[in-house]
Amino acid sequence: MKLSVAICTWNRAENLRRTLDELTRVVLPASYDWELLVVNNCCTDHTDDVATSFRGRLPIRVLHETTPGQSHARNLAIREATGSHIVWTDDDVLVEPNWLCALMAEFERHNADWVFGRSEPEWPGAAPSWYSPRFRGCGMPPAANRLASP
Repeated sequence: MKLSVAICTWNRAENLRRTLDELTRVVLPASYDWELLVVNNCCTDHTDDVATSFRGRLPIRVLHETTPGQSHARNLAIREATGSHIVWTDDDVLVEPNWLCALMAEFERHNADWVFGRSEPEWPGAAPSWYSPRFRGCGMPPAANRLASP
């Protein structure tokens, strides 16, 4: 089975660098293959340089969407994806090494059309005043959240 992981980005090259670095640690069972699509959505920074610096360490393809907007960038990723499943993440997300394994296990266990996992914020300093702990785990109790999401 082949997975397509897609990241749409706009002028966040250094955030993207951290995300791509974390993705180099991702592990998959031998029966899986994957590709990483980085969609440059009208970037004017050094996004392409950052993305191409990971060639050889990640199965990366850099795509260019010339119409601004995330929906345009995502549509390009959908058109270009060669995997049986598309997995979305963002240019500021740090994933765990078993991230893809956990998502695929949920797809298979539930014969699901889509799955998602918990996302935890990492603030550079104190959390902003608008942030509430109730946002963690979509308002589910922590124990239930651990059982319900990869």
